[in-house]
This record gives sequence, structure tokens and C-alpha cells, in this order.
Amino acid sequence: MKSLIMISILMIFVSGWTYPPGWRDEVQIDPSEQCAHCKVIADGSSKVHCAYRHLGETNPRCSDLWYGRSTDTGIEWTREQLDVTPPPVADRSCDIAIKDSMVFIPFEMAQNRNNVYFQKSLDYGELWLPEGILITDPDALGDHSSHPGIVVDDTLLHVFFADNRNGKTNFEIYHSVSTDWGDNWSHPNGRITVADSNSWHPAVTCNGPSVHIVWGDNRGDPSNYEIYYNRSDDHCQHWVYGVNPGGLRLTSIAGRSDYPDIASYGNTIHVVWWDQRKFGPGIYYKRSTDNGNTWEAEVKLDADYGSYPAIAADERGVYVVWQAGHQAACSTPEPARRECAQATGSHRLGCQY
Repeated sequence: MKSLIMISILMIFVSGWTYPPGWRDEVQIDPSEQCAHCKVIADGSSKVHCAYRHLGETNPRCSDLWYGRSTDTGIEWTREQLDVTPPPVADRSCDIAIKDSMVFIPFEMAQNRNNVYFQKSLDYGELWLPEGILITDPDALGDHSSHPGIVVDDTLLHVFFADNRNGKTNFEIYHSVSTDWGDNWSHPNGRITVADSNSWHPAVTCNGPSVHIVWGDNRGDPSNYEIYYNRSDDHCQHWVYGVNPGGLRLTSIAGRSDYPDIASYGNTIHVVWWDQRKFGPGIYYKRSTDNGNTWEAEVKLDADYGSYPAIAADERGVYVVWQAGHQAACSTPEPARRECAQATGSHRLGCQY
């Protein structure tokens, strides 16, 4: 069997669904065969920013942190490796957010403990401050903080991440806030889930005073993860669906639903996730048009082999990025590649080969 891996950017018009007349030609963000965990955000103009991991050349256990930028809605891309200080032993996930000319990237990095760090640019990603700033509690127990999600809430930066400080096999969602654009972070980190299960892979977005978060959770069935959602309307002081155990369940089907991402524009909240249901696995999408109070039925976005989605939204539409594997009969593997494509609008969405 061969595996062809592709990252695609798909744009959906927010104001009414139409079937797409076709896709733009694929554009490679990174020609390397060793990229993963891409996150994407649109800044409300023509710029699209992404952060992703690139397998290290000197240390195969370490994924270098890379940044990509397009100034023409995803047609042309520039990219660069970001210097990380201190140097990592092994690392993986990251996220990205923007505020005016500032670009923010929290990332997961392993030293003696797996921690979450932070870097920023003050000039639309042209130059990056070299020093990684620690977000995780320096005195936290456990050995793993991972999968950071970041959002800009007015003049506040919020980062959410999974952490096992309360038990090696029990990850919960924690929160840290910065009031000075990431130079300093609140400690101890706040906890927003309390469950005898794994709550992890958080993703977050913000519109006005409301902060919206989704994550994967296996409460009730250790072998089956589902997507949960919560919202705060007061800068993360209180949560609409509680914290013990916390959250509104968005999925309910046999088979793992995990690795969600979330975006918002106005009062419309968009969620995507990787679903491994027995019949019809792939990338699924769900939205709320009333700020998360009610949710429409889910829609399948891709063929059966999609994974690790990311989503962004602006006035032009919704951009969905995922890693899509296409299986075909072949006795040798074909190297992975990373690409992006863009459609002009869709309800019946698809990744075309």
C-alpha cells in the first residue's frame, strides 16, 4: 500500500452554502516530506499564517518549529524555521494567533519535562523574538504539558493545554493568561476540566467577550473519545457548561472523535475534528450560528483518510487544513508531501486528488 499525504486549505463562504465550481491548483507550503501538526489563521485581510512541525535533520526525535505566511489568501507562501531557545530534546504540537501586527506561537517542547513555551513576532512574522517563554507552571508535578491552543481576547492572551500533573494517565485542560502580550504568564495555571478521564487536544477561539474551547475526552468509555465544547463570557473567569467535569458533548458515535479545532467569525462558531468511526471515518465539520448555544448537524469534509485538521475564519470564508492520506494498491510507500488547495465554497466538501 502507498500513502499520499496532503494538507489542503478549503474556503467555505460563510454567507450561504454553494457547491464549488472547482479547486485552485495545489500549492506546496513546504516541499519537505517530514511536516505535520499544521495550524492556520487568517488575519482579516489577505494574509494567512500557519505554524507547523518539521522533522529535525540532526535529531530525528525532534521536530523543528516552522512558520509560513501567505499575503494573497494562500496562493503564494514564504516559510522559515524559527530558532527555539532553549534547544529542544523532542517536541511536537504548536498553535498560532494574531493581533494587529503581532503573531503569537505557543509550542510544546521536551527538556526534563514536556512543557509549553511561547514565541512572538511584532511585525507580521518578519522577525521573531528568539527567547522561548515558559507558560507551564515551573513547579508543576507530572511530566507532560502538550497540545497548546492560543487565543487573543481583547488585550489578553489565553493559552490552554493538556497536562497530567494530577495523575500520569489523567490529562486535564489547564489555562494560563498574559496581560502583556506574552512577556509574562499567570502561575499557577487554572484548571478548566475535572474528570476521571483524559481531557486533551484543546483548541480555542474568541469573538468579543466570549472564549470558546473544544477538546477530546474519553469520559464514560476509556476506549472512545468524543468532542466537548465550553464557553466563557467573562474572559475565562466562569464557564457556561461548568468545570466539574465541564463541557457540552458535540459528538456521540462509536469510534474515536478527537483532535478538534475551532474558529469563529461574528456569532458563527466552526468546529472540525478527526473522526475514526467505523462507517465513514475522516474529517467532520459542525457549526453554531448563535454563539455556541445550539449546533447544526455535522458534515463530512473529506475522503475516508483525513486526520489532524485545523480551521480559520474571516469575512471571506472558512479555511480548513488537514492531513489527508489516500490509499492505493502499491507495494512500496510513496514519500509524504505537504500541499494546500482552496475551493470557492462548499457544503459537500471534499479533498480532490
